[in-house]
Amino acid sequence: MKSKNVKWIVMAALFLSCLCVPSWAKDPGLTDTTIKIGIFGPLTGAVSLWGWNMSHGAITIYNEASKGGGIHGRKVEVINMDDRCTPEGAKSAVKKLIFSDEVFLINGGLCSAGPLAARDEIIESKVPMVLTGATMDRIMEPVNRYVFSPVLPASVDGVMMVEFLMSKPGTKRLAMVVHPDEWGKSKTEKGLALLKEKYGLDLVASETMDRGATDATAQILRIKEAKPDGLLLAVYPAEAAIFCRDAYKYDLKVPFVATNAVLDLLDLRDRVGSLKPVENVYSVSYLYDSLSKFDDLAKIHATYFPKDKLSSFILQGMGSARVIVEGLKRAGKNLTREKFVDALETLKDFDTKILSSRITYTKNDHKGTKVGRMVTLVNGQEYYMDAKWQEGLK
Repeated sequence: MKSKNVKWIVMAALFLSCLCVPSWAKDPGLTDTTIKIGIFGPLTGAVSLWGWNMSHGAITIYNEASKGGGIHGRKVEVINMDDRCTPEGAKSAVKKLIFSDEVFLINGGLCSAGPLAARDEIIESKVPMVLTGATMDRIMEPVNRYVFSPVLPASVDGVMMVEFLMSKPGTKRLAMVVHPDEWGKSKTEKGLALLKEKYGLDLVASETMDRGATDATAQILRIKEAKPDGLLLAVYPAEAAIFCRDAYKYDLKVPFVATNAVLDLLDLRDRVGSLKPVENVYSVSYLYDSLSKFDDLAKIHATYFPKDKLSSFILQGMGSARVIVEGLKRAGKNLTREKFVDALETLKDFDTKILSSRITYTKNDHKGTKVGRMVTLVNGQEYYMDAKWQEGLK
């Protein structure tokens, strides 16, 4: 064969190969028309309602982003996995999402032990993960290129609890009720250090309350004996309801300040079965305002999940998903995982219009927010405020 003909054959082959493949190598979970996103959280077990709510909130945002032309021509496909709120369940869910479902990125983690256990797999696989609700600082430490959080860290939660109580005039004696586990420690450790270092105070009483506890009488009687001016409540909603019920029964009348796990105070009221026992409860919040201020999102959500009642967990899922959608938009049409991460690392003052503060990431800091708000009930309605005591509020 003449060399001239060989040259034309080679050129034709190269031309055809260019027509058959894109100009950049696509990462798993990505086509010209779709982006596959994996979600994991508790879909079975004691806190499954939270998991379904959070994933439904995220899915609503992805569905809205997929309307019309989608995100640079791509619609979002979601794979929703159950982690059972356990470390083992999370590791299994994440492995399936990465290696079997081949998702482009992961948006997940409500129970902190789950994403903490799955963190190494995420990092090794270089699959970006944006948390939905897990707050333990250890998930984010040390900073890693592929792990991001848009939620209030547990340490900030605890510091806000202490600062809020100490801003009440005349407060000198604080007590605490906490779950005796790593979650409870993460929520209170830095706050208690601040209490000692800044105010020179120790707790006058510290009680533990196990998960699943059905009575808090003994703890309450010991706390009453210590005569505190306020109380830190670092437990989950079910146990917070038990504590508030029994505290009301035994006339423990001081301000209770709870972690952001208990921010849905209307839910707390319903769990207790009465408004009176929760009227003196305040909670740190990762939302910027009450549920009633999100009627527009409630209507949109109802088009996809008509049986859902708007909740803080739905909104948290929405806020996290909005961060991801913004990152995908900024990464551009020639999307890769690395470009998505680059886009997030330059995100500054992004307003989700849901979460308690604007989101900012840098290469050295992937904790997107460090400012929360406080919520309480006034005349049976949620009332939001900055993290400083307001005299005459009730």
